[in-house]
Amino acid sequence: KFNLPIIELDSKEQKVPALEFSTVIEMPSNMLSDAIEDTSIISDAVAFIAHEHKFSVKAESELSKAEIDMASDENLKIKCPGTTKAKYSIDYLKKMIAGSKISNNVMLEFAESYPLKITYKEIDKIFLSFILAPRMEND
Repeated sequence: KFNLPIIELDSKEQKVPALEFSTVIEMPSNMLSDAIEDTSIISDAVAFIAHEHKFSVKAESELSKAEIDMASDENLKIKCPGTTKAKYSIDYLKKMIAGSKISNNVMLEFAESYPLKITYKEIDKIFLSFILAPRMEND
């Protein structure tokens, strides 16, 4: 026998913080998923590095290093004013990339040492968005 309490969901709408991002990347969601999965064996954090024509996902540990470079083309669109680098937790990213199962494309928005916004959108089907705080380095 199981007794489950009735769950009351709070129906009020949550406010999304107003964030301004310098870098916007649109890409196939499977490319992002593959990059996160591949770098997760190296470290517990990943760096996103964007240039005008290249997007890199990089992970480092004391003994190992992985870097995945993706050049801009018709599938990978990069809007970046120069070079932007930010670091994020792989544990949270791995949960967020599950959105790739429901959307073929993903939009990444971030800035230097600034939160990351991941958006999965399929017109007339779904809109799923996540915000992840950056991982700060201890110097």
